[in-house]
Amino acid sequence: MAGLALWFYCAVVPVIVSPDNALLLNGPLGIDWLRPMNLLGIAGESRLAYATCWSLGSNVLAMVLLSRVLRPSRADIRQARLFTGEPDVERDSSDQDYQLSLIRVSQLQALLPPFMEQGELRRMWRQFEDTYQQRLLPGDRTPNFVVNRVESVLARIIGATSAHKAMVQLENTQQLAYSDLAGMVSDASKLHTFNQELLQTTVESLLQGISVVDKELRLVAWNSRYEEMFHYPERFLYVGCPIERVYRFNADRGVLGRGGGSIEEEIDKRLAWLREGNSHRLERTLPDGTVIEIRGTPMPHGGFVTTYIDITDYRDVVTQLEEVKMELEARVASGSQTLIETNARLRQENRLRAQVESRLRDAHQSKTRFMSATSHDLLQPINAARLFTAALKPQLADDVNDTTLRVVDQIDSSLQRAEQLIEELREIARLDSGKQMPRRTHFPVAQLLDALSQEFQPSADMKALELHLIPSSLWLYSDQSLVYRILQNLVGNAIKYTARGRVVFGLRRRPDGAEIQVWDTGPGIAEQDQVRIFQEFERLQRQSTHGDEGLGLGLAIVQRYADLLGHRLQLRSSAGDGTLFSVTVTYGQAQAVRGGLEEDVIGRDLEGMRVLCLDNDPLILEGMEQLLLTMGAEVATAGNREQLLAHIAGGGRPDIILADYHLDDADTGLNVVLEAGKLNSTETPCIIISADDSDVIRDRAKAVGYRFLTKPVNAARLRALILALTR
Repeated sequence: MAGLALWFYCAVVPVIVSPDNALLLNGPLGIDWLRPMNLLGIAGESRLAYATCWSLGSNVLAMVLLSRVLRPSRADIRQARLFTGEPDVERDSSDQDYQLSLIRVSQLQALLPPFMEQGELRRMWRQFEDTYQQRLLPGDRTPNFVVNRVESVLARIIGATSAHKAMVQLENTQQLAYSDLAGMVSDASKLHTFNQELLQTTVESLLQGISVVDKELRLVAWNSRYEEMFHYPERFLYVGCPIERVYRFNADRGVLGRGGGSIEEEIDKRLAWLREGNSHRLERTLPDGTVIEIRGTPMPHGGFVTTYIDITDYRDVVTQLEEVKMELEARVASGSQTLIETNARLRQENRLRAQVESRLRDAHQSKTRFMSATSHDLLQPINAARLFTAALKPQLADDVNDTTLRVVDQIDSSLQRAEQLIEELREIARLDSGKQMPRRTHFPVAQLLDALSQEFQPSADMKALELHLIPSSLWLYSDQSLVYRILQNLVGNAIKYTARGRVVFGLRRRPDGAEIQVWDTGPGIAEQDQVRIFQEFERLQRQSTHGDEGLGLGLAIVQRYADLLGHRLQLRSSAGDGTLFSVTVTYGQAQAVRGGLEEDVIGRDLEGMRVLCLDNDPLILEGMEQLLLTMGAEVATAGNREQLLAHIAGGGRPDIILADYHLDDADTGLNVVLEAGKLNSTETPCIIISADDSDVIRDRAKAVGYRFLTKPVNAARLRALILALTR
């Protein structure tokens, strides 16, 4: 109880009371060294460990003190010895054994004769005097070891309780009254009778037949089930009946059974089992068809116990099971050929299925390669066109004819839309190929939200929509670019399909991560359409307020990116009530933040900078040259390896090289630039530009310290990156 109380005080009380409670701050009654976490001035850090130490310590201390103060009684010692299995022998050498009790020798001498023979009593008394090393006269007070021994002897005869009661009465009176002794013996006799009746009742209630013979091979006990099982005549069995007589009676009726010998041999064999004490087990079928299992077990001090169990039902079940087994074996044998033929057909089907699956895989890979290659080839002229429009805009900025500038803007918007459609096809192909691997990092969500706000604010202003960003300082852990693509699709769709009102995006804290939500006041999505919209090339029957309809791939890409990252994507909407899309991203850890590229290059240009461009497409090469010239750069171009190396060998010293990755004849811009670096003997910054934005190409460029841009090239981003690499 002391340990439990201390554990409750130190571990539970600090949890259930308020942290500013006076009990925790000052202790009970203002005693500081009684505070739950500062008992006796000993402080602890872990509440559970602190409470456990105090609880165990108090329990050990209480056990030691109580063991010192309290002395066990003789009955306690006897019970402890019985529990531990220690023999009930008295100690011969301790001082307590020789201390004198209040019981006189004459009292014990008068108590024992009714329970022990005189010879045994005299031998025991001589042992007491030899141990005590002096005579024990009737008027002497008896040593404790004699009292303990006498009580042990009586406990075996009349029970431990009665024996202890007798010793207590002898200590309190001069002599044990005859009536008390008679009562104790009567109680012990009643207990013995009760135990005997209980044993007999238990044996009679058993379903097995039981017979017990003594070492003289005479029947001493049996139950009624045994008589019924073998149909013995009334009063045939009696205590002391020779078991040989029973065996011979069974043999005459054909119940004994024969193992190939005569009746006498069978009887002699069974009697030999009993004499030698050999355990045995056998089965016997009686004339009426009953099957008996016989088990014989010898007793430790001679004699034999035999049990007889009726297992007729068990044998019937075994017989039925054997018949069923034979029938099943016949069926298996007859059906083996059918099974072989079925297995052959299954193997053939598996071969055909494997061939079909192989063809499907080849078709899928072919489709993926086709989409990747086609999108690459389509992006090449679009990239050239966007470079030309980007170079044309600054030249038309001062043109008084705004119609021409508006037409150029529309061309650029159309090209941008075509680029977006092709990019969606490329994303689907990349995801289907299984080569898209997430690159998880810790990043601030504010970067994504601010970038989304800057990207879509002009689109929202054009439609007179309110684009509201809820700022956050949280950090997330995921692939930043893929999460941005998810949110880019969701915010873009929200603005596209919202005619009036506002679009709100931000995040909410959840136990399993940050839930980034995008709300809009658009037409909503009916419940029956909320699964279909995530499938490829599925578009609902609602018109975009821009008038630009996509391919129905945006939400399919969002779903696949969410699955790839393991993020939960949710949709809550109803027709006419707006829409909520959300994605839950794992929390991240704050990192040191470095300023972005755009912040470092504001207000700078490319005036006087030498730029060398490498591309095997003359149209793209010309567009890139026009764009860089409008930025004030000095531009040199090369269409293949030989032209670029000749330019470097002729003394060209560019400040930066812009190289297309895929060149003619399976050559790569990366290899060409690396070889040019060996000729130049200096490290020239390089940007690898390609419509193939696979991770393989990005990793190769990064491995040698080069940057990577995807086609079509964004003019502002290209200018910022050039300035960042050449500053």
